[in-house]
Amino acid sequence: MGRFARILQQNSQTQNEQSAAQPSSSPWGKLLAAANALYRGQDVAGALHSVRRLGAECIVQADGSFRLIPGQLSPSDWEEVKKNLLIPYVPQLKLIYHFAQHGWVYLKSSILDEVIVIALDKKAPTLPPGYEVYSIEDMKVLERATPEEIRQLHRARKVFGGGNILDGMGI
Repeated sequence: MGRFARILQQNSQTQNEQSAAQPSSSPWGKLLAAANALYRGQDVAGALHSVRRLGAECIVQADGSFRLIPGQLSPSDWEEVKKNLLIPYVPQLKLIYHFAQHGWVYLKSSILDEVIVIALDKKAPTLPPGYEVYSIEDMKVLERATPEEIRQLHRARKVFGGGNILDGMGI
């Protein structure tokens, strides 16, 4: 990936300006927003940003799913990008793709020892029934909470039927 470092550095400022102007409704905008929502500050989000900056394209297929294609990359460069920036993150990319396409993902919480749903819109009609639903904003609040505080808040949400119990919490 050393030879791509120069390209990434050269394209960084231009692409960051384009990215800031890129609507979140574009395929790349949706995919990067999902990556940042689920994995902000982690390697997988950075890898996707790098793939975009290297010139790959993100398209939406007829079934609504997302697909990355070589775009400006030669076939050999595309194979190297896949090997170094995509294949190591296949499990995370599957979640990112699902989140970008459907607006929600299942998450097995090790703290709660149960499956929850993280959603863009907690009132979306396509949410799976029977799971406690947390928004991205909820997750940002919970990042600052201790495991015991998370368990207490989760129990309270269940007792009071979910909702915005996290609003106004000083966590």
